[in-house]
Amino acid sequence: MSESKNNIIFINENIKDKNSVLEFLSKVALDNGYTNNKDSVLEAYTNRENQISTGLEDEFAIPHAKSKAISKPGLIFIKLSEGIEWETFDNKKVKYIISFLIPESGGSDYLEKLSILAGNLADTETRKKIKNCKTESEVNEVLNSFFMTKEKEVKKNKKKSDKYILGISSCAAGLAHTYMAKKAIEDACEKLGYNYKVEAHGSLGVENRITEEELKNALFLIKAVDVEVDEENRFNNLFKYQCSTNDFIKNKEKELEKAISKYEKVKNNFTEKEEVEFNTKNIDSSESNKKDNIAKRFGRDILKHMMSGIGYCIPLLIGAGLMIGISQLLALISVENSVENFSSLFPGTLDSKDWVQDVKGWNGFIWTLYFFGMNIGLGYLFLTLLGGFIGYSINGKAGLAPGLIAGFVCIMRNTGFIGVILTSLTVGYIIKFVIAFMTPKGKLRPLGSVLFVPLIGFFAAISMGWWVYGFPLEWLNVALQDGLKKLAENQTQLVLLCVLIAGMMAFDLGGPVNKSAWAVYTFLWTDTSNSDVVRFVPNAAGNIAIAVPALGIAIATWIVPRYFTLDDKVKANTSFITGLFGISEGAIPFLIKYPLRSICINVTGAILAVIPFVVTKNTMTVGAGAIYGWVFTSNPWLYIVCIMLGAVWVGCWQALFQKIHFHKKTNTKFALYYSKNDFKNNFISIGNLFVKKENKKPLLEDKFKIFINDNNINIEKIENY
Repeated sequence: MSESKNNIIFINENIKDKNSVLEFLSKVALDNGYTNNKDSVLEAYTNRENQISTGLEDEFAIPHAKSKAISKPGLIFIKLSEGIEWETFDNKKVKYIISFLIPESGGSDYLEKLSILAGNLADTETRKKIKNCKTESEVNEVLNSFFMTKEKEVKKNKKKSDKYILGISSCAAGLAHTYMAKKAIEDACEKLGYNYKVEAHGSLGVENRITEEELKNALFLIKAVDVEVDEENRFNNLFKYQCSTNDFIKNKEKELEKAISKYEKVKNNFTEKEEVEFNTKNIDSSESNKKDNIAKRFGRDILKHMMSGIGYCIPLLIGAGLMIGISQLLALISVENSVENFSSLFPGTLDSKDWVQDVKGWNGFIWTLYFFGMNIGLGYLFLTLLGGFIGYSINGKAGLAPGLIAGFVCIMRNTGFIGVILTSLTVGYIIKFVIAFMTPKGKLRPLGSVLFVPLIGFFAAISMGWWVYGFPLEWLNVALQDGLKKLAENQTQLVLLCVLIAGMMAFDLGGPVNKSAWAVYTFLWTDTSNSDVVRFVPNAAGNIAIAVPALGIAIATWIVPRYFTLDDKVKANTSFITGLFGISEGAIPFLIKYPLRSICINVTGAILAVIPFVVTKNTMTVGAGAIYGWVFTSNPWLYIVCIMLGAVWVGCWQALFQKIHFHKKTNTKFALYYSKNDFKNNFISIGNLFVKKENKKPLLEDKFKIFINDNNINIEKIENY
């Protein structure tokens, strides 16, 4: 490909959203002879965005398309008149777009240019140069000189060492940030002149695995991770530098220079395994961690281990929720009207030898779906695996089995997921202490992993789960159930009972308080000696409340997407799916991440949703939560409205507090009020979802916005917000 001095450049283009940008780029490619098939180019752009967002930071994005339909390579630059929503590192809108058109074959020069561009856009001065360009010729000159300069530098850039810098990247969801961090490590090593190899521990497993030969020729390991990963003892003899994925993405060269500096100070210690374990004890934490006190670091570690354990269990939550939903739908169209009624057809239990023989035919199939979804997926298996993966996050393979035991003991004690988290964390740190101070040294060291750790770990798991946490949480469970049942004896206190059930269902999302409320309204519903009001009104309250938190957090990410991370948005969408089927556990990651605000918002949202339904003594005759039980209520439309009312309440308050949290964390101005135009734009955007492209209304422009910062109120003219 010959060098092109004339790129396609647009200044102050008026485009309103990312999809329109991709369509515009595809049309430009067609109009300028780069393709004969606009739709194929648009598909290539869209597929690339669906893999990992091409949004960077500071209002820049680099969408690119590689396709057989592209006949020749090219570059398109667009400066928008206003910023648009795009998934970026800093959650800011995008205004400057640099796009590459790359043929399926013969576009190697432009692939190299793309990598050069990505590296240079990490430099603040480079971004300023592009932003300061006023005309098309200025942009063209900056881009061309910029590429020529970088290509000369790359040719001159010799590797500083024959050895490798190794890397591992992993985020909680195993999606966008995993691969962005991988690319950041590779770019930083390339720019500073080092050989590199980076493993991505993503949702599809380990990708680009490091080989034994590369391990032998390694300098040190960079861990850009948000959750613990299985290192398989492969890196025991290497110095490890650890930071979060976000830190490395934002400051890749600075983080790599820190790692190199620390490695240079301690590299002589890395000769034998014993020396590594002793000398790296306090080395592999980032500079910011050292400045914090021990309590803060310990709190962050606990949060990381909890989020890691839940992250592993998210696919199980989705699968279990879908099985429950499918079984409920199939049951509701059958003569039984409710899947719980199928249980009477199968007297066998999981413990009986004839359980399989009891479950036969179509009804048996439906009940099996429900049983494995509710009892196994959200019961035995979820809680057991949650304990195991938390233990694994703390101690690797040594913590897996004791964590599994902790989870199973908590199931026996009926402590819910809170008991599992408390027990597995406690056991995990006990094992960590045992490994550090109680395992034999020298030749007897292997006995530690096969004897001391399992023995002490199993004993601690059973003791903690049974005595330390089991008794208090079980007592709390029983006390709450007894109190609610006493309220149920007096029909004049029925509304108070329903309000308490709603608040408890939303309080800990599967913990002992939630389980107590569920047990009470299910007991009342199945007790045919009660009146219809006592049986079916609390049942309606519980089934409304169970969906509110999970749906609400998803709505929050839709209202203010720029203030949530990509991983948060993935988990919120999962939460929405499970919430539709009456499974509240999908919102647990947010309850753990933001506990105080989540409890307050979820409880008030659930109560708000339940009150209009139960005050009028509306009933629900089946045990089907969320959307698929609405036809079995005495007022189906009010049932749907109440769920949406609670969910919108949760979504709006979560969005507001997330916005406050973001501005506080980034030390930026907080817009407390929206202008009239900004408020109207919310409804315009929603309305545009339901009309054809040619009938979509343009968003109104904002001219002023009120800001509050440092106790001062300012009115500022807004050009791009």
